[in-house]
Amino acid sequence: MIEGLRQGYEDARTLKLFLDQMNWMPEEVTATPRELQTVHLDRGECDTLALAISLGKGLVLMDETAGREVARFLGVTVRGSLGVLVE
Repeated sequence: MIEGLRQGYEDARTLKLFLDQMNWMPEEVTATPRELQTVHLDRGECDTLALAISLGKGLVLMDETAGREVARFLGVTVRGSLGVLVE
């Protein structure tokens, strides 16, 4: 989200409004764990997984197949948009 705000993406602004209303603070990833340095994922997916690993969180929301496979390999539970809507 932070990078999206820097680049002026509308969905990043929408997400920021939601986070502000919920009093949630975004975290910025400062270092990529070694496990993620050789995978071929988009920056957002790498940052999401890096943050989940660094915070010890076991669940991420991700739709991209490659990112979901890496998450599972790293022991991070992953849900997609459809899974969230169904639940």
